[in-house]
Amino acid sequence: MPLAIITYRPSDARLNLSNRIAKVLPSIIAQTLSIPDHPHASLSEVDTEVRFVASSGLDMNAPEIAIRIFANDYEERKANLDERTAEICKLLRESKAWWPSLDGNVYVWVMLCPGSFVKM
Repeated sequence: MPLAIITYRPSDARLNLSNRIAKVLPSIIAQTLSIPDHPHASLSEVDTEVRFVASSGLDMNAPEIAIRIFANDYEERKANLDERTAEICKLLRESKAWWPSLDGNVYVWVMLCPGSFVKM
């Protein structure tokens, strides 16, 4: 289960844009990070948790919106991670959530790490 954390500069406009991104992000993550036929990595849009964090005045060099995606580290993902990350950016730009003012002001990080998930 991937976890996406959207950090935004506090303002009504950025919160609204972040919320729009959050609505399309689970589907985009499922399309780009899913590994078909893998018992633990075949994703649907309900598999991604999205959380919001407002940046603070203490943050330095922070973009207007930062999207950090944490997902389990599988060799199939690692083999072409740059392409998968680029595809996430492409699909975000093509989505109804994108706004021209976001160009150059959004960071997308995909971080693969060992992890375990159990739904109780």
